[in-house]
Amino acid sequence: MSGAPVHARLAELMAYVDAQRAEVLAAVDALPVDACERRPSPERWSAAEQLEHLWLVETGSAKLLHTLLKGVATRGGLPAETSDASVLGALDRFGLVRGSKPLAAPEMVTPSHGLTCAQARTALETSRGILRAFVAKGAGLDLTLLRAPHPRLGELTGYEWILFIGQHEARHAQQLRALAVPGGGSHGDA
Repeated sequence: MSGAPVHARLAELMAYVDAQRAEVLAAVDALPVDACERRPSPERWSAAEQLEHLWLVETGSAKLLHTLLKGVATRGGLPAETSDASVLGALDRFGLVRGSKPLAAPEMVTPSHGLTCAQARTALETSRGILRAFVAKGAGLDLTLLRAPHPRLGELTGYEWILFIGQHEARHAQQLRALAVPGGGSHGDA
């Protein structure tokens, strides 16, 4: 990333989201080749559909963060970040990673493009690039002051939006691993 050095909070968050992405891709790689685009049952998403969903969520979240940062910049910007406290536990109260309760995905992030697994993986690389561009622009700024509502979780800070992306992917990594287990599968949830 170019520009200002990435602050400890952003570095920690990006390490986390990158680790979760690696888990997602490892779970997909563990599936038989012919299983990636096949739904385990009519009401459950295939691995390709889950990857498409993750792409839609990350793209939308990252674009929202860019828009928020641009809006704040027109009003004088954000102060410098002064805290090194971890934000990795900021969303624990929502239990996103546990993923035991199926959640219906909002229509705007429901897979509908019919992507293959290969296409969805390429799309995920693109969405991660959008997120990295935001991190480069937000480096060194106090992103606790960047806020927007999430449809399920309420108002989140810029840091929490990034954390949400990682925890959401951790949830789907579990679901993708279940696809490799006979009788397992995805609930097609957010």
